[in-house]
Amino acid sequence: MLDQRVRMYRDLSQGLLDETAHELLPGWKYTERQMSAAVSEADELLFGGAAGGGKSGLILALGRLNHRRALALRKSFPHLKKTLISRSVQMFGQAHKYFNRSDHIWQWPSGNVFQFGNMQNEDSIGNYLSTEYDYIAPDELTQFSILEYISIRRSLRTDAHGQRTRTVAATNPGGIGNDWVMERWGAWLDEAHEKPAAPGELRWYCRIGDRDTAVPGPWPIKYKGEDLIPLSRTFIPAKVSDNPHINREYIAQLQSLSEPFRSQQLHGDWKAGQVEDANQVIPRKWLRAAMNRWQPRKTHGPAEIGTDIAAGGTDQTVLARRWGNWWGQLQKVSGALTPLGSDVLALMLPELAAGSTANCDAIGVGLATIQAARDAGLMNRVIPIQFAGEAPYLDRSRTMGFANVRAWGFWNLRELLDPDRILERGEELPEIPPDPELFTDLTAPKFELRGGRILIESKEKIKKRIGRSPDCGDSVVLSLAAPRGFDMERYSNSVLAGDPTE
Repeated sequence: MLDQRVRMYRDLSQGLLDETAHELLPGWKYTERQMSAAVSEADELLFGGAAGGGKSGLILALGRLNHRRALALRKSFPHLKKTLISRSVQMFGQAHKYFNRSDHIWQWPSGNVFQFGNMQNEDSIGNYLSTEYDYIAPDELTQFSILEYISIRRSLRTDAHGQRTRTVAATNPGGIGNDWVMERWGAWLDEAHEKPAAPGELRWYCRIGDRDTAVPGPWPIKYKGEDLIPLSRTFIPAKVSDNPHINREYIAQLQSLSEPFRSQQLHGDWKAGQVEDANQVIPRKWLRAAMNRWQPRKTHGPAEIGTDIAAGGTDQTVLARRWGNWWGQLQKVSGALTPLGSDVLALMLPELAAGSTANCDAIGVGLATIQAARDAGLMNRVIPIQFAGEAPYLDRSRTMGFANVRAWGFWNLRELLDPDRILERGEELPEIPPDPELFTDLTAPKFELRGGRILIESKEKIKKRIGRSPDCGDSVVLSLAAPRGFDMERYSNSVLAGDPTE
């Protein structure tokens, strides 16, 4: 019965759209995939995934036919001019009457407006925030940062009765934003997602704290006394084979591309879009292999716990438990639930009492947990880690040092995951739980070599790029970062005294 209603709705919508299109866009007709996007009820829709799927046509047609104030975006103006603007002149016609070439705006007698814009950098966002749009369409979304995407959506509003608002983003895999796009639409794009979604299926999300959180449906969620309104999201794939207007020569061009571009452009392969950076600390292939190996286990004996602490705010307190080279699933708790050091200690207390140890970030809020452990007589179980402290160690090759403990901890994990490393007798291959947040956190950091020492880029820079704090990744690194050969009690006392180099 539901499928029948959906078909009736689609047939009716197709008829209405065709009628409108005949008047406003003579000769235009949606492809089947474009039609699925046009009638989708999603607040955020991602369309495409491969070249030639009709992305530009969809962006322009929807803005012209269904919306009063539309904004289409590209990263740079030269690309905007060669693609969307040029195509709009072909589709809309009468450019001499209704198109303002200096402002890049179409304005028709009805009052409807279609504007083109570009965001060369994050400072460009301010050019659009004072204007209302009921339709925003970023083209080639993976060229944008997550901050740019989230910020521009603040202009999505209308006071026109009956006018819906929505974001329709189009893209191919690849680009600087490949990872955050793949995470945001992970239910459709990530094969390892725990609850995969079908193309066009609606999923609902709320921003709880600093995280997009999946919720059961469109019903408001109570959080800190506030009713949070969920927004829907979906992905509709479109390839060159879905577009009957593409000629054979264009398909042949895509088939002749070298990898990974052939898989990205022809097949919309998002894994191929995850291009390694030469200065990436944790290569994606290494981490993916460790996640693919992971199997749940019944654990026995003490664990090494990495604890990244958030006291209030929008970040998370995350616990990563490690037994040898096997990590259990991460425990994630809102920072609002761990405002005190004793709250964090309570999460770990049963395991600490059973002999486990916890490595805690000793900067800022972590000190309260370390002090709570001291007051509870558990100082020898809770180890303060100064990420900014000295790391008098060398890498496996014995040729490079480290700028600080944080760099050493990340490099520990890199060397552990190295597929060419010779395992010690009885050692198992590393297994890390498949977690989308964790995957992004660990593959985001980059390194550089300064004066023979490895330096990892700052947490603040990573947070800006991925749109949140990399709490999950830091907790896993902390689980490997107890200083070697140190007198733990003496080290802990020195941290609390403000002298971690003691």
